[in-house]
This record gives sequence, C-alpha cells and structure tokens, in this order.
Amino acid sequence: MIRYLEAYAEHHALDIVTGVEVTGLERTADGTGWLLRATGGRELTGSAVVVATGCNHTPRLPDWPGRDTYSGDLLHARDYRGPSPFSGKDVLVVGVGNTGAEIAVDLAEGGAARVRLAVRTAPHIVRRSTAGCPRSSRASCAAGSRWP
Repeated sequence: MIRYLEAYAEHHALDIVTGVEVTGLERTADGTGWLLRATGGRELTGSAVVVATGCNHTPRLPDWPGRDTYSGDLLHARDYRGPSPFSGKDVLVVGVGNTGAEIAVDLAEGGAARVRLAVRTAPHIVRRSTAGCPRSSRASCAAGSRWP
C-alpha cells in the first residue's frame, strides 16, 4: 500500500506534507486562492482546500439497547488494528462505507469464522479494479498510462 501511494504521489506530482499542524487558513491577498499557515512558519497556497480529518477522528458508539450488558467485544473502526483477535469468531460489521467494507474484507481474509454486514440502505457495489486498474483511474489505464 505504501509503495502504491508513493507511486501515486510521484505520478501526479503531489507535494505531500506530514507532521505539521495547521494553524490558520485564509484567502490569498488577491482572493484567487487559499493561504494555509502551518507549524514552523510553513505557508502553503492552493486554489482549493480539502479538509480531510476523517470520520474516525471522533468515534461515536450509539447507546443501543442492551449495550451495557453485552459481554462480547464492541469497538469503533478507529480502534480496529487487524483481524487476529477475531480469528474463528462470528463478527458483525455495522456500516458498509469504505471503512466498514475494508474491515469486513480484512476479517474474512484474516480468519474470522463468519463476517456479516449490517447496513441501513443497500450499497452501490462496484469493482475495486479491473485488470489491475483502480476504478478511479479507468480512463488513464485504458490509455495505457497505468501506475504503478
């Protein structure tokens, strides 16, 4: 996964910045973009800003009836670290967004006895990739510019 992300960033000439804290965000002086201020005096500019803190930043487990007397394992996706604690067990994954679906696959491939999904509405299911081409990049793959 790391090699894939590194190749993706290189292919698209992305400037990936880690280990800094954003301290401010404001419009540029000419009003055509954004100025991001970060720790260490770093300033970055761009025409658009995506704030991607993620749903897992502040986990919430609803107060389901019976939750306080349930003796099994109950955890939020934020606390999931891998399938080994669930080997040989029946597991219910609640929610089939990207995170839920990835965890369900990991559990199924990692030795859980049975994995079930609970979803509110039927999900749209599409192939992750076709012939090694990620779904989001099908046009560029068809043109022969596959990566990595």
